[in-house]
Amino acid sequence: MLTPVVDDCWSVKSGRDPNTKRIIPDSAKFPDGISGVASKIHDLGLKVGIYSSNNGSKFPNGTCPDISNPAPTAYDWSSSNTAQRYNAMRDALLGVNRTILYSLCEWGQADVNTWGNGTGNSWRTTGDITRRSRLSGIEQEHI
Repeated sequence: MLTPVVDDCWSVKSGRDPNTKRIIPDSAKFPDGISGVASKIHDLGLKVGIYSSNNGSKFPNGTCPDISNPAPTAYDWSSSNTAQRYNAMRDALLGVNRTILYSLCEWGQADVNTWGNGTGNSWRTTGDITRRSRLSGIEQEHI
């Protein structure tokens, strides 16, 4: 089944909702919020995904999107053990009363091949695919 994913840069650059502590969607990009986008996608009979990262450059206002509120407080993104951070998020997501596809984004690093299968439903094996990376790959194949 096709699953559209809202990629990074969907939230405001800083701050959280003062009451819920949730990351705030950028209202200029998503005037109906992420739930509005999700509703429209669900109306098409599709599931929807949302990008999150424990990379501070992607979410400078802290941790990942808050699905159940316990999730971002269940662990500390500053932990140096990558697998522990992802496992803690997995455990928090398992506590949510819905089916969630947990796709890890570790770019094939941190030995994700040794722990990814027991942590998430899928994981990345490479960095971002860009025009430059594709051209480099084509050059390597033909030179």
